[in-house]
Amino acid sequence: MTDSMDSPSDPNEADLMDYSLKTGFSIVSTELHPWLQERTEEDNFLTLHNHQLKIPLQSLTLKARFDQCLISHVYPNGPRAPTHIALMTRILAIKPGVALKPFERNELNHFVAKESEWRQSFKSLCASLMSKNTDYFYYMNSEFTVLFQSPDADGNPTSHFRAVLAKASLALRNVLTAKKIHFKRIVALQKVKKTSTYTGLEEGNEDEKNEARQEIMEMERIQPGRTVTAPEADAIPCQLVLSGEETIVKLKEFLTDWTEHSVEKRALHQPVLISPSPFLNASLKMADIVKLERVERLESSTSNSSKSVATTMSAFTMKVSGILLPTSIAVMKDIMRSTCINSKKEQVKMMMEIENRTVPLNLEVGSRVTDSSSRRDEGSVDVNVCGKSVNVFEVGDGRYF
Repeated sequence: MTDSMDSPSDPNEADLMDYSLKTGFSIVSTELHPWLQERTEEDNFLTLHNHQLKIPLQSLTLKARFDQCLISHVYPNGPRAPTHIALMTRILAIKPGVALKPFERNELNHFVAKESEWRQSFKSLCASLMSKNTDYFYYMNSEFTVLFQSPDADGNPTSHFRAVLAKASLALRNVLTAKKIHFKRIVALQKVKKTSTYTGLEEGNEDEKNEARQEIMEMERIQPGRTVTAPEADAIPCQLVLSGEETIVKLKEFLTDWTEHSVEKRALHQPVLISPSPFLNASLKMADIVKLERVERLESSTSNSSKSVATTMSAFTMKVSGILLPTSIAVMKDIMRSTCINSKKEQVKMMMEIENRTVPLNLEVGSRVTDSSSRRDEGSVDVNVCGKSVNVFEVGDGRYF
């Protein structure tokens, strides 16, 4: 059985939790299981109905249980209209004091109202977390991503509320420190480069580098001194771990008031909120089963008379597109294991697409920990709080695919 992006170098890594979000997957199976069959509109309605009533998964059929894993709650509902993005980019760039035309004022008022609605949604989601009605949720903007966890969340080995923040720049860490928001800085050993300076331009393709240069220039224009070139590895974007109810509340207040520094990105989108549980203004999303089909291929085998005999092998495929949460993927894996447990001639393989912004939420084994207050090196990350991104999972006889 394979359950990793790469073969684990440490046997303990095989059981690490995967905190990365999936944006779709393809499944291929040697058998037509009930959860691989066509869905009707009635099936889809029952999936939403069971979710609303919070029917325990164990009381559902495997097919209904599988379909429950396709659900998530998201805000905002989707991307903004291209014409609205172009107009708001121009309006937000207008200097204060310059009179706006009536239609521009209406667009701006609508835009500000949607930002207020976002803050309302974020506060609702945080309240759900703090009351332990939500085990975890994601916050994603263009600069960094945060995974919030309750003490009861799978993969949170502590007894405290916790947040893992990915891709924290030096500027962001300085702001958090100034606001007295305590954190542990996590740096993977292989990411500590031996360069004398780090500007944020060492990684990525040429388009990403050009975009980064433009962002640095824009941020420096808006707030002189915000962009710095650090002489040490401190400047490398890293992961942060924040623990404790008081710290999480401070982080919530900081993110509630956070806005994109670039007018283009502020006009383009709001931070995305994703949760397994409902919250104010959120849209209920269901990943879409875009393809279900049977495929056949010819296999050649040698008989006792040494003659090659052609046989036909059937396989069944499913393709799903949409947001898939870590706990949902874990349930799907259990369903696949349970359907293959009594067969030695069966195989199911799942190939997943990963939301890249969430990959760094998996803390790497061996990463170094530094306290933001004392700046002391506290050694390596405990393996119990680490994760590992997985894009392939298979169970059963591995000879087929």
